[in-house]
Amino acid sequence: MNKKVSVSEEITGKTKIFYSGPITHNILMEIGDTLREQLDGKFNPMLIKRAFICSNELVQNIGFYSADRITLFDGAEVGKGTIEIEFDSERISINTSNKIKTAKGNALKSRIDTLNELNEDELKAHYKELLKAPKEEESKGGGIGFVEVIRKSKTKLDTDLEEVNAEFSTIKFNVNLVQEKSDG
Repeated sequence: MNKKVSVSEEITGKTKIFYSGPITHNILMEIGDTLREQLDGKFNPMLIKRAFICSNELVQNIGFYSADRITLFDGAEVGKGTIEIEFDSERISINTSNKIKTAKGNALKSRIDTLNELNEDELKAHYKELLKAPKEEESKGGGIGFVEVIRKSKTKLDTDLEEVNAEFSTIKFNVNLVQEKSDG
């Protein structure tokens, strides 16, 4: 199989997993497989699981919501974007970026800023509310992805919005995971 996800080892001791392009089911699987393969034996299994969940949610977000879209041969439409996962012996950093309509990006950044202010118990309660609530009209997953990223990462989800032009911006997400005592 011709791999589309690249892995590089830096002289700084960091390893990078990188992909830029359309987010298909196969790419999502390849990113997940590459992540597990690269992290196995270097981190505790619970931290690997948390990193996998966070990266999966952020990559799915690109596929579902990126304004930069292509139509595949089977007629399915998917979003395009970039993911970079960088890690060393101490932390795993997951970065994604994709094009978004500026108005949607501003609303999303505001929503994530609000989520970032919630403590663990408030996030858990909000998560349960979202599971019971009707799905938002434009949502493809129930609106719980970012809540899940913040809960699993046990830290804030950094969000940056860079205007491209009057209509579009690039939205960037970053989350850093470190080994927790509860990870075993």
